[in-house]
Amino acid sequence: MGSVMMEENVVSSAGTTYCLDEAVLCKLIRDAGFTPAQRNNTYDILSLKTGDDAPDRQVKDWSNHRAKRLHVESVPVNAKAELTVSASESKNV
Repeated sequence: MGSVMMEENVVSSAGTTYCLDEAVLCKLIRDAGFTPAQRNNTYDILSLKTGDDAPDRQVKDWSNHRAKRLHVESVPVNAKAELTVSASESKNV
């Protein structure tokens, strides 16, 4: 499985607009027969999500737990972009 990212620009720039939170990721991992765990960059286990306080076990009603919007397009579709190029003169002394 992937991860919950703090800041994500590449995938959202490609058009992805929804993301999964920690509770959904834990549920998907658990439903697949595995134990969700938090790991660091070298894959050391920081915590296992096994108790009643696990994010997926805190959700009471999955029908109300929806994906959250990650990216909101704020530029109108018909907007025009303008490019301004300037050059400054530098002298070598």
